[in-house]
Amino acid sequence: MGGGGFSNYTRDLPSRNEDCDSILLTVDLQKPQASLIDYKINDILDVVLKKELVYVTGEHGLCGYIPAAQHTQLFKCLEKGKSFIARIISITDTNCTVRISPNIS
Repeated sequence: MGGGGFSNYTRDLPSRNEDCDSILLTVDLQKPQASLIDYKINDILDVVLKKELVYVTGEHGLCGYIPAAQHTQLFKCLEKGKSFIARIISITDTNCTVRISPNIS
């Protein structure tokens, strides 16, 4: 009986998980900091990677950290040198919700 041919090949498939330019996350910051009292809704903050932590900071200091479960893709993009901003969409003295998007400037 004749055997069939075998072809071995690979190809890269586009992955939304690796598309840094399309990241849009709404995140409740963890470990909110005292500096929150100096911020207001619509303030634009920086998203920073330092020592495997992703945190959000601005002109008044550190606001809080992005939960690990929500930052895998973001972490990879920051490691690649991509830049992101966080816009405050809700804020109290003890809680801050931000919308993270690519920094297109």
